[in-house]
Amino acid sequence: MLFLASASKKGQDSIISGAAFSSLFIPTTVFPQQPEDGYNSFVSYGLGWFSELYQNKQLVFHGGNLRGYTSMISFMPEEKIAVSVLVNASNSVLPDIISTFCYEHLLDLEKHSLESEIVQRLESLKQKASALQKPVDSEAQLPASFGLAEYTGTYVHPAMGTVIVTEENGKLFGQF
Repeated sequence: MLFLASASKKGQDSIISGAAFSSLFIPTTVFPQQPEDGYNSFVSYGLGWFSELYQNKQLVFHGGNLRGYTSMISFMPEEKIAVSVLVNASNSVLPDIISTFCYEHLLDLEKHSLESEIVQRLESLKQKASALQKPVDSEAQLPASFGLAEYTGTYVHPAMGTVIVTEENGKLFGQF
């Protein structure tokens, strides 16, 4: 975030020139969308960054999900403000909501009704989740494709390290 804030300041030393920094946000793809809140009419995508106008201010952002985590980093280059939100939940709507809240309060912008937005988004997620839910037999066990002994051994991954898999009493154990 310090890089983003310093690179967006014109006339200051940075590891990337102002022109190169600005080129990251030049739209290469535009995604028209229906404005849910009356503020955003399209989102564009540059070199790894989404960009949109939020209440007439450029908002640049990128987010992501891993199982159990959701994140978003965003900033307003002209305002020299950045917000990063990390959530311990998959596919969470909180990064959008919290970022919006921060920008509205830091820049004294028109405020959204966060309570109604949160309730609406959560209700939508509940409906989607209930449509996908199926009863699960917690006692059911799928057979292994091979005998357990064939899974034992030492496995090495350059980023994840080494794991030793052993079999004991008909069960597999991993040691990192």
